[in-house]
Amino acid sequence: MGAGLSDSLMGAGNLTPATSTRKETVKKFLFTSLLSLALGLVTFQAQAGGAIDFENARMYGLGTSPQQVEDLDLIWLYPNKVLEYAGTADFRLENGNGGTNEWGGVIWKSILADGAVQGIYVNRPFEGDLSSFNLANGPFQSQYNWYPVGGNYTNNIIDAFWAQPVGGADLGLHLNYGEDWTGNDQSEQWELCLGLGFADWAGFDQVNLHPDYGFVSELNTATGVKDHGIWTAHLGVLGETHLDNLDALRLYGELRQDANHFDGWDFESTTAYTGAALVRKVLDGKGLVVTGLDFDYAIDNDQSFPTKYVNWFLFWNGGVELQVADWLTLRAGLAANVVNRAYMSFLPAPYTTSIAQPVNTTAGFSIDWQNFTLNAAVDIPALESQIAGVQPGRGLFFAGNTLTVDYADLKYKF
Repeated sequence: MGAGLSDSLMGAGNLTPATSTRKETVKKFLFTSLLSLALGLVTFQAQAGGAIDFENARMYGLGTSPQQVEDLDLIWLYPNKVLEYAGTADFRLENGNGGTNEWGGVIWKSILADGAVQGIYVNRPFEGDLSSFNLANGPFQSQYNWYPVGGNYTNNIIDAFWAQPVGGADLGLHLNYGEDWTGNDQSEQWELCLGLGFADWAGFDQVNLHPDYGFVSELNTATGVKDHGIWTAHLGVLGETHLDNLDALRLYGELRQDANHFDGWDFESTTAYTGAALVRKVLDGKGLVVTGLDFDYAIDNDQSFPTKYVNWFLFWNGGVELQVADWLTLRAGLAANVVNRAYMSFLPAPYTTSIAQPVNTTAGFSIDWQNFTLNAAVDIPALESQIAGVQPGRGLFFAGNTLTVDYADLKYKF
């Protein structure tokens, strides 16, 4: 209850210790009930047969990426960013039935060196193509550096982080190991990412850089054929400057080269994208409005067929986020292609096409309780259906009016 309402009901200035105790008990009960309700929504989705995916629920609900709005998932591009998230347990919920697809990790202050931060994540899944071509499956679904090395889907086992301030910069390292020993094609994957963060550099208030390199060693045990080059090289930059005390401009770019040469497969890919976002704080920092524009260009060369595929597009997005109560934050987003062109040199004749994709609308919420934060992204068709079918006095959460959650993650600060 808010202070004004509770005081008017109980008599301002006349609260006894017993009354205060009852108020605290009621508040704790409400918070516990709301958290249980949110977790129940996640369970409902899983029991209904829908899988809760590995997306970042906050970014998905906001319809943006961590390059546009500061978020923990920037560590997958810039490992120096783990310094900003020390003392975080991060759980990504894949399904509600105790399956094996959940993943997550913990970031903590190191006891080995002053100012250092370490982190371990396990069971991280693979994301789609590096380019944002997968807009139909969610805005910015792919810009997390999760595309497998060389496009070779070796299972991720562990991601280890180390970061420490060094001189005037923040230095971070991210080491990934993966393996796949099932079937005839057996492989091991190693990838190393270096992250550097600078303050007041090159005209920006903050600049982050990352170079990555990864490779896969693969063997067909049935034929004895080894790979002759499966690797990835990746560069990225993110700069932020504050235009005033409310507005910030974020500029970013990524360049990635993938190669996969193994057992008759002869594939290379180059992907580049650049973008800009304007972020404005609202209501004394309790909320934000973000709008961004991205340009993506990708070339795939498959010499096995041979085929050349070129895709370029420009798309816009906007999102809003607002803390409406101490325990509740709401968000929504909108993204759409402005231009989307594809060219494929494929027999019997090459062709160019314009790819039509619908406007993508997203929504979500966060519930904070003590040190826990539950982020959830709401299924838009289900939300629209429930709003249309709400009966006065029954609300959204009664039988027949249950919200459906697409993505969820749970974080704990310590």
